[in-house]
Amino acid sequence: MIEVETEKDKVLFVDLMNLFVRNFSALPMMNSDGDHVGGSYGTINSLRKYINMFQPERIVIVWEGKNSSRRRRGIKSDYKEGRKFTGLNRAFDGNKDHEKKSFSDQLLKLSKYFSILPVHQLMVDYLEADDVIGWLSRSHFFQNKQKIIISTDRDFLQLVDKNTSVYRPIKTKKNRDGEIIDVEYMQENYNCWPENFTIIKSIAGDTSDKIEGVPRVGQKTVSKDFPFLSKEKKHSIQDVIEYSKQQKSKKYQKYLLEENIEIMNRNLKLVQLMNPKISLQSIEKIENKLKQRPSFNTFEFRKMCMKDDINSNMVDRWSQEFSQLRA
Repeated sequence: MIEVETEKDKVLFVDLMNLFVRNFSALPMMNSDGDHVGGSYGTINSLRKYINMFQPERIVIVWEGKNSSRRRRGIKSDYKEGRKFTGLNRAFDGNKDHEKKSFSDQLLKLSKYFSILPVHQLMVDYLEADDVIGWLSRSHFFQNKQKIIISTDRDFLQLVDKNTSVYRPIKTKKNRDGEIIDVEYMQENYNCWPENFTIIKSIAGDTSDKIEGVPRVGQKTVSKDFPFLSKEKKHSIQDVIEYSKQQKSKKYQKYLLEENIEIMNRNLKLVQLMNPKISLQSIEKIENKLKQRPSFNTFEFRKMCMKDDINSNMVDRWSQEFSQLRA
């Protein structure tokens, strides 16, 4: 059972698309009209679970913004290329058009649910959810809060610090409730100080985002070759280069090749989230959203749940648990 710190007020930052896709893929639920509702139902039920698990005072739902990949594609043109809808849920029995429409419809439905629940939801044009969450984790709004990022995306591990952890809701042999990743976890399992995870990813790359790293080098190799990355200090690509120059082993020569240095510096611009490129206008939009206090419209919430054929006992349970949020 996961033990969660209770001394500080907590805020959850939820990577919405990451959470939704996992629920949409796993739950083949249908309502009486024959519409698939597994994605929307599962997402709301997951949030209910996290309220019970972490007892947060606020939840911030973060969406992908319009044209969110544009900036990074200016750095690397094929960034995240190929991430097209290919079909996910067995309930559709190969009907990709129907499945794709249901995917979009349920996302729209979730946006309506969130508008009447006591949660914040953020969507900023030209910004990925990663960048917004990166900014939120360093924001003065939550300076004295215990921040928990809900996502299976390892990109967020670089944001871990004494007040910020990542909850990866994936069952493991060690913990059926998922993993809480904090500073100690990073050092024990990744041999890395969290801020230096950007260096590891810059060197090793990330195939899921089509970010090629130094050839034939993985994350474990980077950690082994550069043990100083585990120390409590933020390092740079230049530190990696200087360390490599001092080593006699031939294996370090690859880190000194001009083309690989270019790869590492390019990748750092792509993967780092600690200082995201966000315009003052976008920051103002985020701050204005956070200053608003969302309320819980229980009547409309119950109406929407009834339309989706959600069991009345479950609706009562959801209503009671979402009412715990201070918003």
